[in-house]
Amino acid sequence: MEILLVIGIIGILLVITVLPFTTFRNSRALTQSTETLIAVLNDARTKTLASINGDQYGVALLSDRAVLFVGSVYDANATTNQSFFFESPVTLGTISLAGGGSSVLFKKLTGATDTYGTIVLQMSGGEITTLTVLASGIINKQ
Repeated sequence: MEILLVIGIIGILLVITVLPFTTFRNSRALTQSTETLIAVLNDARTKTLASINGDQYGVALLSDRAVLFVGSVYDANATTNQSFFFESPVTLGTISLAGGGSSVLFKKLTGATDTYGTIVLQMSGGEITTLTVLASGIINKQ
């Protein structure tokens, strides 16, 4: 009987300590994924403004990652693509960009974009972060 009581108490203590840790870890994953996506978008804009190799840069948004690409159209097979995976269990949520696509492409000389709108990163538990890409190319986190 005492053994069952001890096992029950240990079980309760585990639940009390593991749940907050899991919540913290998941929240941290969402924060890291958001910061990564902002950095990739800013990198694409900066490279376009700098006209590196005379090219235009963009970011393709896939369910589990953001892909920095060179050129005016995303080509999944291009060797110049750089993938940045979201931390597990973060996935791409709703994408609402002008033109209805899933890529943000920046303009030379201005860094502006015609594919402005919102990008949502989400957790399986429902927590979300929304990024707004302004027409000027500036990224805001909400």
